[in-house]
Amino acid sequence: MAQVTLNSFWESSAVSRNKRKSRDDDEIDSSSETRKHTKTSSAQYPKTFQQKWLLEFDWLRKEDSGMFCSLCKEMPHCKFSPFCKGTKNFQRSALVRHQQSKDHLLSIQTKRQKVYMNAAKTCLKKNYQRILEAQLKTALWLAKENIANRKFISLVDLQISNGSTVFQKSSAGRSSTSSSGIYTNHQAPSDMQRALADVLRELTIVRVRDSPFVGLMVDESMDIATNKKLIMFCKIVHAGQIKIEFCANVTVSDGKADTIYNAIVNWMDDVGISFKNISGFGSDGAAVMTGRLSGVGVKLRAQNPHIIHVWCAAHRLSLVAHWAAKKVPYLRKVQELLIAIYYYYEFSAPRYNKLWELKKIMKEKVKKFKKPTEVRWLSLQDAIIAVYENWSVLILGMEHEAANAPRTEGGAKAKGIGRDIKTFKFISVLCLLKDIQNIFCKLSRTFQRDIIDIQQVTSMVISARDTIQSFYHTDPPTVVDLLDTIEESDEYKGIPLTCSIRDRIVFRDVKRAFVRNLVSEFNERFPEDNMRDLKDLNDVLNPKILPVNHAGIVNHGTESLERVIEKYGGGEGDNLIDPNRTRDEYLQFKFLLNVNRHFEVTDMCLKITNDYTEEFPDFCVLAGIFMTVPLTSVPCERGFSLQNRHHSASTNKRSVSTVEDRMVIGYYSNKDDFDPEEIVHRACDKIL
Repeated sequence: MAQVTLNSFWESSAVSRNKRKSRDDDEIDSSSETRKHTKTSSAQYPKTFQQKWLLEFDWLRKEDSGMFCSLCKEMPHCKFSPFCKGTKNFQRSALVRHQQSKDHLLSIQTKRQKVYMNAAKTCLKKNYQRILEAQLKTALWLAKENIANRKFISLVDLQISNGSTVFQKSSAGRSSTSSSGIYTNHQAPSDMQRALADVLRELTIVRVRDSPFVGLMVDESMDIATNKKLIMFCKIVHAGQIKIEFCANVTVSDGKADTIYNAIVNWMDDVGISFKNISGFGSDGAAVMTGRLSGVGVKLRAQNPHIIHVWCAAHRLSLVAHWAAKKVPYLRKVQELLIAIYYYYEFSAPRYNKLWELKKIMKEKVKKFKKPTEVRWLSLQDAIIAVYENWSVLILGMEHEAANAPRTEGGAKAKGIGRDIKTFKFISVLCLLKDIQNIFCKLSRTFQRDIIDIQQVTSMVISARDTIQSFYHTDPPTVVDLLDTIEESDEYKGIPLTCSIRDRIVFRDVKRAFVRNLVSEFNERFPEDNMRDLKDLNDVLNPKILPVNHAGIVNHGTESLERVIEKYGGGEGDNLIDPNRTRDEYLQFKFLLNVNRHFEVTDMCLKITNDYTEEFPDFCVLAGIFMTVPLTSVPCERGFSLQNRHHSASTNKRSVSTVEDRMVIGYYSNKDDFDPEEIVHRACDKIL
């Protein structure tokens, strides 16, 4: 063997190492190139959605934003799943993982249960719908007639005994609700009334939201359970007619302005009404409502400066009569005598029986005495008429009571009352009050209408004030009849009565003082510039007040129009009308009013909003505002009466919800706006 030198050995080792290093570098370069090629291939050929997956996974849906699960997309518990938001992870393994996930399995189970539930509802509806609708009609009738809910079962029994075709098949085995379909639980009628009231509320809210403008009427009071309540009505335009809708009766913690304002705002947010749609706000004129710095009206106007705040005309009229009479001392005494007469005969059948016996002798009619109050507008008239028509019988009855029991408390009261009312001063002032109160009652009945416009308010106030002012120099009809009868026979209604010159002077002084006070109160409560915004709208929109000639029509209403434009198109807040377009179209609009001169202002406004929305859009807006601004808050007063009646008739007097539901049903069941069959059918769907 040839000997290898040491140098050649080391040289060969170095060469071997270099070869191995070169081979390793080549392998590394080759691997790098392979990875680079793979990455390039992946970018050039990305994973895509495979159409065959739609056949394999029946729940899969493909949209532009990615893949979705049709089941999980509808389920709230899967809202964080990628297949609810849309995923672009186009891998079959992702689909398999989702199909086996707990959320997807729960979605399948939930959908299956919904199918079973719908099938059960369909079966239940088929078997029990007629019976349930009959029971709903019974619960509706109880609320409408203000009958206690505890009478529900007995009323159903009455229908069964009368051979009701609906209940007849269910009368056997009625102890089980599931077998008969008749609800025997004491809470059942309340639940039915709640469903009926919910349907009525939903229909009402839709009407209110659809109205272009809404007028709010609000009042706060206390129910018979001493809960502070805030009742709200809305004046809207619906189906070509002006409607008054009962909207809410909510419990409030106190009667402060902030509390009332927050309650109104919360209700508006709940039903989805914006402040820009509120045209007017009607209240009873209390300081909390009309306060110039922090009243509810001021807070509402801060949100919408176009809102017109109206002090209820009926409440103002009540204050006119109250303060005018309060300034005349003898009128206060007359009112005290009317109250004393009422309490003397209240709950006393023997005393009333004696009056009936005297009535038969004197062939006169005896009316029941009424108590005059300051908050009831017609109560004073009823009390005056009762005493006036029973005056002669009343005097004889008081004399009889005083003679039979002179030393008793009742005899002493009868003697004092009889002495005070058997005078010319009393009967003459009573006759004066009868005539003046008749004028007030006509005015009050006008103000208590649901639909009334500013023209009616203004004309009726002026006519009433001028009529009363004429009594300053002349006597009213009933007083004239009194004086003529006394002058002819020295008696009145069979009772001897004389009238001296001094008596006439005393009566004249009382009459003139009362008339002066009334006229002064009218001027203070109903000033000429009162509700100026509404009067300007009336000048612009009322065809009845247009001048007859051409020149008068051209010049009519220009100043009123400018004030209207300043309010609704002057830049304060969001403008509701276009100022320039309104001015340009006003002349043509006035001649349109002239053609329709036979229409009342309310009818003309309805015609404008129905037929001329495109031709006169700005005047259509003004007409909508004019129709919905409330001039009274009388519906709120009726609402509180409705509340107290239904509070006493509800099954549970402490159940506020029961009272509210019966109020809604009691209010709308007496109107022709809703079809009872439709209400019952919808309520049946809610329950089933």
